[in-house]
Amino acid sequence: MRCLSSSYAPCKGDVAYNDYVSAMRELFGKYSSDGVLDYPIQSKLFIGKIR
Repeated sequence: MRCLSSSYAPCKGDVAYNDYVSAMRELFGKYSSDGVLDYPIQSKLFIGKIR
């Protein structure tokens, strides 16, 4: 699980670890389709010289 590598994620052995993993699995199950979670984002790119 990618979310476990975040600095704010509880570590294995932490009291909140199992609840966190369960919640993440539940969210993934709810919002994913065929095992894929679509995460649309928009980015702006500005090109130019900094003075």
